[in-house]
Amino acid sequence: MRITLVVPPHIGEDDDELVEFLGLGYVAAMARQSGHAVEILDCRFQGLGHASAIIALARLDPQIVGITAPFALDLVSAVKLATQLRQEGFEGFIVIGGHPATFTFHSVLEKFPAVDIVVRGEGEQTFLELLRSLGQGEDWQRLPGIAYRHSGRVGITSSRPLLVDLDALPFPARDNLATYGTPASVQWFRSHGLVPGTVILSSRGCPFRCSFCSVSAFYGSSPGRRWRPRSAMNVVQEIEELVTQWGIRSFRFSDDNFFGSCRQVRDRAKELAHLLIDRDLGIEFVIECCAQDIEPALFGLLKQAGLVRVNFGLESGVLRVLKDLNKRTTVADNERAIAILRDLGIDFHPNFILIDPDTTIEELRENLQFFKRTQVYRAPSAHRILYTNRLGLFTGTPFLGRYREEGRVRPWRFAGLTPEDQALAEQIGAVFSYTFKDPRIERFLALHTQVFHELIKREKMVRRCMKKIQLKPDTETMVNALSRWCANVGTLALRIFEQAIEEAEKVNTSGPSLEQLRENLINTLDWYDRMHFGKLSVVICTELLAGGTDGQPI
Repeated sequence: MRITLVVPPHIGEDDDELVEFLGLGYVAAMARQSGHAVEILDCRFQGLGHASAIIALARLDPQIVGITAPFALDLVSAVKLATQLRQEGFEGFIVIGGHPATFTFHSVLEKFPAVDIVVRGEGEQTFLELLRSLGQGEDWQRLPGIAYRHSGRVGITSSRPLLVDLDALPFPARDNLATYGTPASVQWFRSHGLVPGTVILSSRGCPFRCSFCSVSAFYGSSPGRRWRPRSAMNVVQEIEELVTQWGIRSFRFSDDNFFGSCRQVRDRAKELAHLLIDRDLGIEFVIECCAQDIEPALFGLLKQAGLVRVNFGLESGVLRVLKDLNKRTTVADNERAIAILRDLGIDFHPNFILIDPDTTIEELRENLQFFKRTQVYRAPSAHRILYTNRLGLFTGTPFLGRYREEGRVRPWRFAGLTPEDQALAEQIGAVFSYTFKDPRIERFLALHTQVFHELIKREKMVRRCMKKIQLKPDTETMVNALSRWCANVGTLALRIFEQAIEEAEKVNTSGPSLEQLRENLINTLDWYDRMHFGKLSVVICTELLAGGTDGQPI
């Protein structure tokens, strides 16, 4: 049978990072190991939109199309692609898998007849058995781990147990590294001035039961241990292969929880570190973990092995929020983790939930004090999440059920979607918004969101400009000015955040309007530009890119 596995086109706001989707890579590797001919169509690496993806699929002429959808917007894009593929006359099977599809299978299958099957939970064994059953003409509707449409009705089979031995899996297919004999993803990293890198998975799942987390819900929906590691040696063998074959030097472990937050698993991390140190592969890597996992001795060892950054779930500087999220951590734990990483000289990126349905203005002030006390806002790019990230209520999580009971659930409005794509997202229902307990939060968002998006827009423009002009001679003074602008943008974001909190409390029938207060925030942005350049950043960047400091085009 001819099989094509698809990473659907990107939709929504621009994404600065292009990474491989390992879930699809593992499914492809398992199928190929069993003798199936599998093509991978990665629309993101190949720069394909939906129309061009349809053309590419027509050229490949598959009998089965499997589309991965690890996140909510990926599922919107997958459903859109499936619908258009049917409209163009495709008669084969269309299968969708991933976290959001696992919980929204009923709405996907009921509302979008283009989709035949949803794979629920981990997909490697399920998809492999589905291929065998379809190829041999057997009854596939009894296979565990799927939902499907039959005679206009949605059917569901039993949940498939989670995989036990991850070392038994083949290394994921990485077709993006081998496209046309030239590492496509390596080219992308180099063209963006980055060390050639990729993602790697050393464990699956998370043992915790955070009330907001779709990861916990996903692995909790299948029988078996929620967190399972690969052996240290198995992980290092994959790293060595990627280093020697493709020149990869930077790795991001896409584990939901690198340590599993289990004491006995520290030994695996130590063994991995020692193996990497002994092999001296010259790599760097990033991990994701919990605040309570961060210990001086262990992380010092990991730094020797190449650890350069830690992404970890601070989530909040407010104890009420940490308890509601069922994080099993305290504000003191968060502060201790930040201090340890700073002492070790390891960069970090704080995952943070600034706003949830019950957030109050007083709690925003509490988080403001937490930011100032820890100076967490100085971490690279931390401002992009600290001041804006709102909790989404994901289907399958306890939080969604709780706020549905309270009648506070609303459709989630995605930034950058067309009206048609937004309508698709609402029909699928993978994530929801809510009304706020404190009406001042609505005013804060009305003031802050638009201005913060303007700040990010200016930052992206300044960084692009800096990258281009630093290649020309006689631009050192201007490059330094642009660099200072970027270096201090986290402090600017903090100032705007604090100002927005203060001004959100001024809005009333007799006081300044939202438009006037928002203009005050924009004036702060303009002041920051003029302090660095003597003029607005859009003006200086336009001038530099148009003619350069010496009048020559850049």
